[in-house]
Amino acid sequence: MRGGAAFWVLFTVVVLVGVGAGAVLFGSNANDSNDDGSSSQDGSSPSSTTTTQLLIPSLRSYKVTTGVNVRSGPGTTYSVVGTVETGYEVLAVCVIDGETIPGPLGPSNKWLRVAFNQLTGYITSQYVAVGTAINDPSVIPVCTSI
Repeated sequence: MRGGAAFWVLFTVVVLVGVGAGAVLFGSNANDSNDDGSSSQDGSSPSSTTTTQLLIPSLRSYKVTTGVNVRSGPGTTYSVVGTVETGYEVLAVCVIDGETIPGPLGPSNKWLRVAFNQLTGYITSQYVAVGTAINDPSVIPVCTSI
C-alpha cells in the first residue's frame, strides 16, 4: 500500500508541474482580448497588459545527517512509517510547522514532507541538511495540509 501512496504523491507533483508548464507555455495571450473577454475591433493591443507567472519550485534532494524515523505526520506522536539511515538523500516535497524538536541547531518546529524510495512521510528538519532552504518557499514550498 505504501507504494501506492508514493505513486500518488509523485503523480500529483508531475501533474502540478505539467499544469504550471502548460500555463507558462500555452497560457492566454493578453493581446487577444480585453479584460471583459471581448476582442479589440481594430486589432490593437489593450492599453495595459498584465502577465502572471506561475513559479513552481523544483523538487530537490537533501542528505539525512542522522538516521531518522519517517512519520505519518509532523510530530513524534504520529506513527512511524519507516526510517532513513544517515547519508541517504530524501526528496523534499514541502515544509510544514509541526511539533518542536530539540536538535543540534536548537529547537525547531519545521518538518519536511519527503519521498524516499517507495516511502512518503514527514521528517524533522533537524536531521536533514537543508540549510537556509528550510525558510525559503521558492526552494522548498510550504505544505498546504498533512
